[in-house]
Amino acid sequence: MKRWIAALLCLCCLAALLGCGKKENRVPELEAARESGQLKIGVTECPPFCRKEADGSWSGFDVELARLVCRELELEPVFVELPWDTREEALASGQADCLWSCLTARSDLTGTMDFSLTYLASRPALVVKTGEGISAQGAVVAVEVGSAGESAAAVCLSEAVTYPVASQLEALEAVLAGKVEGAVVDYLVARAAADENPLLTVAENQSLGTEELAVGLRKNSDLTPAVNQVLENLQADGTLAALAEQYGLTDSLIVG
Repeated sequence: MKRWIAALLCLCCLAALLGCGKKENRVPELEAARESGQLKIGVTECPPFCRKEADGSWSGFDVELARLVCRELELEPVFVELPWDTREEALASGQADCLWSCLTARSDLTGTMDFSLTYLASRPALVVKTGEGISAQGAVVAVEVGSAGESAAAVCLSEAVTYPVASQLEALEAVLAGKVEGAVVDYLVARAAADENPLLTVAENQSLGTEELAVGLRKNSDLTPAVNQVLENLQADGTLAALAEQYGLTDSLIVG
């Protein structure tokens, strides 16, 4: 019995040591951010998550959520507009400390960045001009380079020809301009665009998979657990739910 207890204690000590080692491997970026007083947040325009106002300021669900998290971390949010196809390079080079703009937590990106806890469930969606559809074969569909929408189009619309653009907003503008027959963007972005512009319609009968949204951070950054803790707190006290309700995103909120 004593040997069993001793072995158990050894295992517990080993687990504790491994846990400590894991913490030590975290890159200490939170302290650097607090020294500067700022958190540089990479964004691109994709309402209702991020919208650039006429005066150059930013609004939207992700923008407001980022501000709430920064307030808890005692940091000033600085929004850095990025060409979204360069977001990984911007994160790696320090141009941005995190990415927070309708970002899908994708397994193929976990080798180059960390993801926070996911907070909204969504899916890629096909947007077309109202009253129109896309041809069965050879349709031209706009996609944001490197996005979940691009991956979904390649798998679910394999007979279509993709038209790469720099952002989801640009993909929607290509539909309106008649450059393409459709665009594959995040469903919540698609729904907001269709609500604002009656010339656009979401093809609800087109299944393109599912996705979950998160914050992207540098690999092994100690900002990741710090952001996660705040997100957990905002969920627990109802703040996240209230923000989602404000933007009509309650049904998409990930709970628990």
